[in-house]
Amino acid sequence: MGKGINGEDLGKGYYQKANGLYYAKKGVAGEEIYDSDMNLEQLKRRVNKRIKIIKEGPGVIFKNATLNEWFMWWYEKYKAPRLAEQSAVNVLSKYKNIMAEQFGDSKLKLITELDVIDFLEDWTKNPTHAVSSMNSCLGYMNDCFEKAIDYNLIKFNPFKDKKINEKRCIQEVKDKEISYQYFSKSDQEILLQYFYENNHWYYAMLYVALYTGMRVGEVGGLQWKDIDFEKNIIYIRRALVNFYADGKKRLFLSSTKTGNSVRIIPFVKDVGVILKKWYEISKDFLKRQKINGYWKGNEEKFGDLVFTTKLGTPVTRYQFEKILNNFEKSYNKEENLLSIVEQRVPIYFPHPYPHMLRHTFCTYLIKAGIDVKIVQRLMGHKHLSTTLEVYYHVQESDMFDEIEVFNKREVDTLKTSYINMLYTKTS
Repeated sequence: MGKGINGEDLGKGYYQKANGLYYAKKGVAGEEIYDSDMNLEQLKRRVNKRIKIIKEGPGVIFKNATLNEWFMWWYEKYKAPRLAEQSAVNVLSKYKNIMAEQFGDSKLKLITELDVIDFLEDWTKNPTHAVSSMNSCLGYMNDCFEKAIDYNLIKFNPFKDKKINEKRCIQEVKDKEISYQYFSKSDQEILLQYFYENNHWYYAMLYVALYTGMRVGEVGGLQWKDIDFEKNIIYIRRALVNFYADGKKRLFLSSTKTGNSVRIIPFVKDVGVILKKWYEISKDFLKRQKINGYWKGNEEKFGDLVFTTKLGTPVTRYQFEKILNNFEKSYNKEENLLSIVEQRVPIYFPHPYPHMLRHTFCTYLIKAGIDVKIVQRLMGHKHLSTTLEVYYHVQESDMFDEIEVFNKREVDTLKTSYINMLYTKTS
């Protein structure tokens, strides 16, 4: 019989930690059940439901289930255990944001292929997410319904072979297709100059992110032990994960996105010099923060991080976005005032977001003529197609510049040939 922190009986297989968290550890028909909650009654309800499912079988329990009920069981049983924690959260988030509103309360066995086709036709005309996100979600739904067939809950999978045709999908600028954008050379200079001249705490972080192509989580999870100043390389081994689950903030260091994400990146441009200088500046500043009582970091978990806030806490994706958003507002405000004084049309800085730094580095490498497979390794892409199709988006102005050079070369060649022809005939 498990005991609570005050000595009360909790029931067999139930326990309580010193922080008040209740947890269950039970074995039923060869399967282990682990769960936890701050509310004991809620915990017991969930555990009892899982015990019933194990004993009676999904085919009985979910005979008249809604999609929400079936999906959550399938997700917890088959999907989440096979994924890294952040990836599992992303799967659940996509389901709730894309599918749950449309089909969640519908009976599993009443969802037809026509329902799905109608939904996808409407979605294609007015997309609410990136096409890649929708297609990922359709893949999860296909797997979920295939498992329902295995348990004889349904006879036909309405999501089978369903996929959005990106060419047919009308993408607005506000859609996630904007994520393929990157900073032009002049925008890079403006961004770095702004942070450098303002003696900004995050200048080194932005510079390193721009010239290493690291993902936001990899930048946040970078530790000093990952940097080899003798060999001039950076080892990418982990990422900072930050998300909310059940109303609680989760923040921890985890393995990188995929096996390909574990990689080595040589120092590019002044990355090595800036990191050495940043080591001195940051260590000295945070030491003074500790002395003055302003340091809020966790030495044991995050003490070796290269980039932190001024309080010594990790830089999350949300903070990274806020840093860039504040820059955009400040810069464009100054540009607006300057344009009025100079009586011209203002040239605003394009809306920046963290992943644009990664796109910029990838485009920079490809334009420099570096072999695409080397680029793939540096970026940590699992598939070469990602390097080619997602990141290689040359701006329209570059395309016209190339055509102009081509046309000029061809015209000059034609002129020379024509003159030679005339000279030959007259002689």
